Formats: sequence, structure tokens, C-alpha cells
Amino acid sequence: MPKTANPTTVEDLRPINILPALSKAFEHIIYDQLSQFLEANNVLHQYQSGFRSKHSTCTALIKVTDDCRAAMDNRQIMLLALLDFTKAFQTIDHDIMIAKLSYHYNFSHQVLCWFRSYLTDRKQKVIVNDTLSNSISVPCGVPQGSILGPLLFSLYINDLPKHISYSRYHLYADDVQCYIPTSPSNLTNSINNLNTDIENICTWAQQNGLIINPAKSKFMLVGSRRLLSSITTLDTINIVVNKVAVPLSESVTNLGIQLNRYLNWTDHINKISKKAYGALHSLQRLKNLLPFCHHYLFM
Repeated sequence: MPKTANPTTVEDLRPINILPALSKAFEHIIYDQLSQFLEANNVLHQYQSGFRSKHSTCTALIKVTDDCRAAMDNRQIMLLALLDFTKAFQTIDHDIMIAKLSYHYNFSHQVLCWFRSYLTDRKQKVIVNDTLSNSISVPCGVPQGSILGPLLFSLYINDLPKHISYSRYHLYADDVQCYIPTSPSNLTNSINNLNTDIENICTWAQQNGLIINPAKSKFMLVGSRRLLSSITTLDTINIVVNKVAVPLSESVTNLGIQLNRYLNWTDHINKISKKAYGALHSLQRLKNLLPFCHHYLFM
């Protein structure tokens, strides 16, 4: 499955498992039971919005943008870092997953045996140009396209916030947002604190078989025009992810929403307008094939 509009390399593709219908039905039963257990015991972190009831990208975006707006109202600047895992669902270590289910969540022996059976000893093959490959073992990861996979990933990274000391944060699946409100006079110290948290996150990721991708990580300062214009060292500010400097961005894409440094939504509105114009332009070319009653759209 392509991850980009125009895939050109293998890295632009996302593997999707074709799972039996009976397997998916059985997974759904386990998913419902597991979700009820997690909700009843308040297991998932309160700032994890991915793959859980009454949470979504909207709850994550509202929390982060509201905190940014509150900082602006208090005449502060928000340091916002968006971190992205590399092939997160494909690199989950099965032994670490089972250990976490046992020691962090106190799953019974029978349940652990079931999850080990579910995760391990899988094989996969692919077909390219009508040629089927040989089967190979899958040593790590959760099945892509499965029902249980995303929820298991949320449990896998549920202890990550324990390693964040200075920043506020919000998680959505494999997207991690860290942010610190600060005054311009304390900017350098706050950047050092943010870099410390990011270094701890990268260390945790390495210990758990995951990798934070510097190329897809973003960093932005959010604040009023007056405060941002008062900072004379903007061009030299960056954060470090896995020893790679991530430069300051003026606009970032966060969970599908385009945010700019002033939080005024202009960039997102322009992005949506261009998409709408492109769709209408395509329909314009096909208007003679549409029913006459729809021609008013192009008048």
C-alpha cells in the first residue's frame, strides 16, 4: 500500500497483511475484551489518543493547540517538537511486548501464551508482476491491517511518558508531540530541556527496538508576531534527534492539519482551498458526462 501519492521506492510502500476473515472475527472478540479491561483499569495513558474509545486526532489536536493558544495568551512562546517513529508497527520486539504485557499489565499466563502464539511464528510472502515470492519468517512487528495491532502498539509505548521530564506531551499511535511554553528570556534553557527529553525518548526507543526518524521529525516555535520577531537568533535554533539537527520550520503538518507559527490557520485554509479547486477543476473537465442538473456547479 503506497504511503505517498507517487511512490518511487520500496520505502514509499506500507505492507498490509491479507488476513483470513475468521481470524479477523476472532481478533474483534479479543479486541473488545482487551479494550474493556484497559478502560476499566485506566491502563492507557491519559494523553494517548490513538485507537481508543472517545479519543481521536481531534482530541489530540484540540489539547495541543489549546495549550499553544494558552501560552500565546500568557505572552509566551511554545516550543513544539513532532517526533515520528520509523516503521513503528513493523519493528515491535515480540519478547519485549510479552514482557510488558506480563510485568506492566499483569496479564495471566494463559493470556500471555495466546498473545505469544498470535505474534510469533508468522510467515509472509509477496506477489510482484504475478510472481509469488518464497515464504519468509516475520521476526518482529504486529500484523499490518489487523484489528489488534494498533492497540498492542499503544500498550507497547504506554511507558514512554515516564521518560519525559520537562515537556508536556501528547501521543497518537506512533506520533509523539512534545512541547514547552517559555518566555523569550528563557528560550535557551527551554530548548536544552526539550533536547534532553528528546534524547531520553530516543534512548527509550532504542532500548525497545524502535527508531525515531529525524527526517520526518519537525520543530516549530508558536507565538505572536511581536514575540517571535523579538527573537534575533531564530535561524540558529534547532533540536537534535538521534544526533541529527532538526531545523526550525515555519509550518508543519500535524495529524493532517497544517499549523503555522502564528496558529492562525491560514496555511491549512490555503491547503484545503487548493484541494477543493483541484477537485472542481477535474469535475469541470468531466461536466459533459454529468447529469444536466449538476451543471450549476460550474456556472
